[in-house]
Amino acid sequence: MEHKEFLAIRERLKRIRKRDVVSPMGVIPASIEFLDRAIHQASVKREKRELYLLLIGECVRCQRGDLEMEYRRRQRADFPGDPFVLTSFALALAYDEKTQAEALAISHEAIAAAVQRGTWIRYCFTRLARVAIAVGDGAALAEALEALVKEGGEWREEDYHLEFDFLEQIRPGSVDPALLEAYRALGPTSLDEST
Repeated sequence: MEHKEFLAIRERLKRIRKRDVVSPMGVIPASIEFLDRAIHQASVKREKRELYLLLIGECVRCQRGDLEMEYRRRQRADFPGDPFVLTSFALALAYDEKTQAEALAISHEAIAAAVQRGTWIRYCFTRLARVAIAVGDGAALAEALEALVKEGGEWREEDYHLEFDFLEQIRPGSVDPALLEAYRALGPTSLDEST
């Protein structure tokens, strides 16, 4: 999808968002129905990926968490084994007590997919850490931090830099302080601050 086309779709969404339509999913904003149809008609994976981003964002904007989760599940089915889709879905699930176990399982699925591909491994372990903090799972948090410390600053063509903003969200006592300090030691003082 060309950038101009993407911007045109966003403008259209602004115009139709406030109008409701009846769909097989009940009464929904016309913007969501429009994007749902566009995804079904998209033949190129990249275009479909961009449309899902717009659709999920539209569900959030319209405060339709039920539809957000439905479309995240569909996105997962359309992009099996995609680490970005999986980690995003896991984080969205982490904030609902009923789906926290699923959030952790999907985080591990993302890690397995990343390891199999040899890309985005650090990214997936960082997302596991965020999910673990959200669900309050100290063992999963320790697993993520241990993997990230082991990874250190290992360079990979397709991966992400280490992140440290989530450390302030860790409850005292939920993870071994020595492990936490080992991770902190990899921080901005030892990394190029432009990353």
